[in-house]
This record gives sequence, structure tokens and C-alpha cells, in this order.
Amino acid sequence: MITGSCILAFNPHEFFFLGISFTIIGTGFFKPNISTMVGALYHDKDSRRDAGFSLFYAGINVGALLGGYACIAIANGYSWNLAFGLAAIVMTISLVTFIFTQKA
Repeated sequence: MITGSCILAFNPHEFFFLGISFTIIGTGFFKPNISTMVGALYHDKDSRRDAGFSLFYAGINVGALLGGYACIAIANGYSWNLAFGLAAIVMTISLVTFIFTQKA
């Protein structure tokens, strides 16, 4: 996903389909893995498991709403290059944070 956003930040008009392709592939690898990771946080019989998944999906939906709005607002105020570039930066920060917070 980060690679796709970087490609779109570089030149969204000329490399649109390439950037979107990388974003689609990245999302396809990301989505099943993140659901598995949330499921691994709880034991099979844990009563908090359903609440954890509900919170996870609510966070995904709120993030998509706010992220989409922010991307369009930045693109309308400045440029699509900046909007996709900032998306790549935020995803990189979250990836680095995730890597450094994992247990060994």
C-alpha cells in the first residue's frame, strides 16, 4: 500500500493504474492478516473477543471515513500528489510503530 501511494504521489496522472494496482495488492495482503492478528489477541472462549472485533471494525470504518475526507480536502486545497504522499508517510509511521511495539 505504501508503494502504491508513493507511485501516486510521484505522478498520479501518468502512473494511476500502476499505483492503484500496488495499493490493491497491498490491501489484499493486509486485510486477512490484520483480522488474524486481532483474533490472536483473545482466547477462543474469551468473552471480550466479540467486543474486540467490534472495536477493530469500528476503527477501520472511522479511519476510512476520516482518511478519505482528509485526502480529498488536501487534494482540493493543494494537490493529489501531496494527498497521496501524506498517506504514504502516515502508513510508514504506522508500520514502523507496529514493528517496534511487537514482542520479541
